[in-house]
Amino acid sequence: MSVQELIDVPRRYGGNPDYVLAGGGNTSLKEGGVMYVKASGSSMGDIEEKGFVRMDQKSLDALWTADYPDNEDEREEQVLEDLMKARLSGETARPSVETLLHSFIPFTFVVHTHPALVNGLTCSIGGRAWAEKALGKKALWIPVVNPGYILAKYVKDRVDEHLARGNEFPDYIILQNHGVFTGGNTIAEVDQRYQLLMGKLEEAIRITPDMAEEPLSGADADVLKAAVKDVYGADAGFEYISIKQCGPWLESREAAAPVFSALTPDHIVYMGHEPLWIPADGDQAAALKAGVASYEAEHGKKPKTLLIQNRGIVSCGDSEKVAHLSGLLFRDAVKVSVFAENFDGVQFMPEDKIAFINNWEVEKYRAKQSS
Repeated sequence: MSVQELIDVPRRYGGNPDYVLAGGGNTSLKEGGVMYVKASGSSMGDIEEKGFVRMDQKSLDALWTADYPDNEDEREEQVLEDLMKARLSGETARPSVETLLHSFIPFTFVVHTHPALVNGLTCSIGGRAWAEKALGKKALWIPVVNPGYILAKYVKDRVDEHLARGNEFPDYIILQNHGVFTGGNTIAEVDQRYQLLMGKLEEAIRITPDMAEEPLSGADADVLKAAVKDVYGADAGFEYISIKQCGPWLESREAAAPVFSALTPDHIVYMGHEPLWIPADGDQAAALKAGVASYEAEHGKKPKTLLIQNRGIVSCGDSEKVAHLSGLLFRDAVKVSVFAENFDGVQFMPEDKIAFINNWEVEKYRAKQSS
């Protein structure tokens, strides 16, 4: 294996916004008892050799039989400590939160991505039924499970059951409200499996989003931007979004339901678990200020996504990069919600899983690294 081979796969998939946005997704390669896995917060699209962490495979295997406490915080702290100990000498970066899951998948290359087309399936009511019919035993559907050690252990248990029934290791591990894992022993096998999956999904899609945008300029833009700067600070980021698909959704709070909760962990991390609705009547700048204060009092942080009735969407944050990432994920959420209509309608993450992500130290670390 050459260094170039190590980085080619994640760069190709991570550099394609149809597969990965922001710091999402991860990849790994196993060779000679060593697993190279993407560092937490690294971007697949421009990753270099230093963006990987070298892990000792035997040390990772030992984690499956380790005795961890039932308490969530204590368990996650100890698992993280053991993952850090499993790094080879000289490694300083923090490995991906899904390192343990990567470790037992038998392919040389493993690539985990979050395509909007795939998440239209994973975030839908009828996704599992479609996957089982279209992909059969080549795919294993995993319901929503808290990420990290619990997810890895749950997936391994389901895979072991799948193998015990005489099946081969699945080509696809499809995570509800999350994305897909696949891989291969060559780059060509990885590509072939993704092409098959995406091709089948494209054949199933009849309803597609209208993502045409109209920029806001002039006095309206200045008023909104000034209001955001007033609330978020002089260095705050501001991005106005006006997507044709969202026009009817902005008519009322109820109509905005397709984008009013969290679809995946990445949407929570980068654009917030729910937007702030700002009604049309009255002074919208004043409503923005009051709404942000109320939101922060309830959730302990300011919203990154503002839905302004009959006007548009504002992605914001304490920097331009935070606002930009929020905007990227909002556009993705629009696509996912519409694609889900092809599979009996959208299905958001359960509230307890949203709460876990919001309070999980690992995701806070990942968001900080990316921004």
